[in-house]
Amino acid sequence: MNWKRLKKFSTATLLSALACQASAATDTVMDTVSNQCEFNEQAPDAHLVVAGDTLWDLAALFLKDPWCWPQVWEQNHAQIRDPHWIYPGQTIYFKRVLGQLSLSNERNSSEKNSSGSSNDSQGNKHLSPRIRSEQLASAPLAMLPLALQTIIAQAPLLLDDALPTRPRVVAIADEHQMAGRNDTVFVSGELGPHKVFNVVRTAQPVTDPDSQRVLGYSAVRNGMLTLSKAAAGIDEPHRFTVTASSAEIRPGDLLIASNASLATPSLIGVPHPAAGTIDGRIATVLRGNRWANLYDVVAINRGQQHGLDAGSVLSVMKHVRIGAHDSAQKTVEFATLPAQQIGTLLVFNVGKQASLALVMRASDGIAVGDMVRSASRGPR
Repeated sequence: MNWKRLKKFSTATLLSALACQASAATDTVMDTVSNQCEFNEQAPDAHLVVAGDTLWDLAALFLKDPWCWPQVWEQNHAQIRDPHWIYPGQTIYFKRVLGQLSLSNERNSSEKNSSGSSNDSQGNKHLSPRIRSEQLASAPLAMLPLALQTIIAQAPLLLDDALPTRPRVVAIADEHQMAGRNDTVFVSGELGPHKVFNVVRTAQPVTDPDSQRVLGYSAVRNGMLTLSKAAAGIDEPHRFTVTASSAEIRPGDLLIASNASLATPSLIGVPHPAAGTIDGRIATVLRGNRWANLYDVVAINRGQQHGLDAGSVLSVMKHVRIGAHDSAQKTVEFATLPAQQIGTLLVFNVGKQASLALVMRASDGIAVGDMVRSASRGPR
């Protein structure tokens, strides 16, 4: 028996099988993309909204992917076109036949036959003008749970390449090396009309994995400064008081006006697919980790100029390589399977060329260089 020929045949057979698996994987990926806006099989027929619910939690209750939330609302009712109009005490109904969600308030049904109408002698009903109002139980639901809001609020900022022009701390009163709340610090640079500033420290550059260009810098908030005395001349520093601090403030820290666009949970909005076609990569895993997992923060090499905004949802994709070993030739032949989705990102801080995003789902470790793609818009 020709064992060498048999081994070659086995290797060819294996590679052929891998090719078939690749084709099947492609079909699976396409099916997954097209089904992303499907409802969970275990979704309830109705859910009474209670205090503590969030839009993301409710979307995950009904949908396989929560970012599809705005696309499955019943569009015939203006009051539910924006899911932020959901309040505790209202009921969400799942219309399984239509594949839609609808919203109602049980108190409305009791108001339909209230006063405000009368019948004439011929039995015709006449309606009189009236005002109908109701007291809302509380504020509309938050988009994310408090724990995730906290992660985003404490996440590093993304700064563009204007670092040399920003004012910075140059000294601390009494020759101290660091400052905390109520301490006095001295700042050099142009303040403009602002008097209250966030103080941040640059952590690491965000480098494009394709071009190796620096797209921006991540920066960590350390506190807040309030101007107590402006400089009398260009050779004098400004005097500031530390009004809040989450970490020590040191010389070299940068100042950003408090009304500048900083990442806050309220700016995220309802999760939605990116406006354009996004084809980027993971540029940095923040916090110095090699891999990003659930609720970690990553930087990507796409930003405002690519169509991203806060609330954009992206898919993280990765190719899988499988090797077939030929012992006779002492070689390994690789077959690369199509890219498969391994995670979902929620963008919350957008710069000109880069953005920061929170990992909302992860089935594998997310690393620098992994592909970032636009999430599917689903069947609607």
